[in-house]
Amino acid sequence: VGKVCRISKSHVAYHFPSLQELLCTSVSHAYTVGQRTVSEYIQKESDDAKLLQAYVHGTFHWIETHPDHSSIAALLGYLATWDERYRAIQTEIKRVGMERITAILQTMSGKTEVTFPVLADSIQSLLMGKLLYGASAVQVGVVVYGDHNQGYIDEYRSRGFGIVFCEGYAEIW
Repeated sequence: VGKVCRISKSHVAYHFPSLQELLCTSVSHAYTVGQRTVSEYIQKESDDAKLLQAYVHGTFHWIETHPDHSSIAALLGYLATWDERYRAIQTEIKRVGMERITAILQTMSGKTEVTFPVLADSIQSLLMGKLLYGASAVQVGVVVYGDHNQGYIDEYRSRGFGIVFCEGYAEIW
């Protein structure tokens, strides 16, 4: 932290007396940047049918422009496996993400489906898992939406990982 901020170790220790405070602040910062990035993508989209695509694009853009944030997310996931404090933070982040995706699905369909939270959980889990994996492998994420042929999908698949959305169909690789 001191190297990145170009300050001494004692200044870091002054502002963050414990490692937990430093980690919590880092997680909060990374996810705030991510939420802001995703929100900007969603707000720019005027077509309700493409809101989920905007969510995905925003998430990919966040990790591509801030690859160190994927490391913070991975560390949070590790710490949450054995420390209740970090598990609570991770649970809250997931809850907020699921609520946003559920709202997007409701807006896109014009309905309130009981299954939307389950679908939102699956979308978020797959997306975050792929982003963490992809960022660690330094690959480029792509999102394909709408009508396309298999050659088009294969072209994107060869670039690394991504998500395909079609009528009633989604594929994540």
